[in-house]
Amino acid sequence: MNSVEYWNGNARWYKLWVEHNNYHESIVVTLRSITRPGWKILDVGGGGGVLAIPLMMNHCNVTILEPSWAMRDILECEIKKAGLSSTYTIDTRTWEEVDPVEFREHDIIMACNSLHLVRPGFKEAFKKMFFAEVPYIFIVTEKPVDGLRRFAEANLYQMIVSSAQEQESAFVYHCRDEALEHWRFRYGREPNILEKHDLLSKLAEEEGHVRLHGKAMVYTYCWRHKKVDRQ
Repeated sequence: MNSVEYWNGNARWYKLWVEHNNYHESIVVTLRSITRPGWKILDVGGGGGVLAIPLMMNHCNVTILEPSWAMRDILECEIKKAGLSSTYTIDTRTWEEVDPVEFREHDIIMACNSLHLVRPGFKEAFKKMFFAEVPYIFIVTEKPVDGLRRFAEANLYQMIVSSAQEQESAFVYHCRDEALEHWRFRYGREPNILEKHDLLSKLAEEEGHVRLHGKAMVYTYCWRHKKVDRQ
């Protein structure tokens, strides 16, 4: 399934997931320790702004690359809720459509669980980030990137952050029927009797919602270009 089409359909469940998990909390803390007010930031596949908005509130100028109209609707709603107006740009292109040289004047390019959605695959999407030669590259993924460290080093980037944390990553729904609806959306078919029983047996009612508990290993990396050390 085309990733843009997927996120147009998945946006409403993504919103519930963000609102009921603290998945991004430590990522935001790390980003704030690296960035400075006034920095120009490119957020690749920025979704609903879960990383961009805290940086905008810290007076950074963020360009959010987000091709999904449904995710942009969430983003614009969250920006309005935060009372922000002039510290961002929304770019509707995909990462495949972008020439990274366009963003050479930026201070950092970041991507959180979006590079695996790019058509050429995670590896090529990852490499493309380094072609802009910006001072910092920041990536969050649920798969380690150990095999690509040599590429970063060959392009004069030194790793300054490398962490792995297990995070709660639960699907959250308003009711059990919605959980079944999401299952159908994800798999493109009706669940059989055993699959339906397995899903419903794992759902727990908590605080007025239905929760499907899950964990994810989250890897956070940041590279700094060696030219930064010479400045």
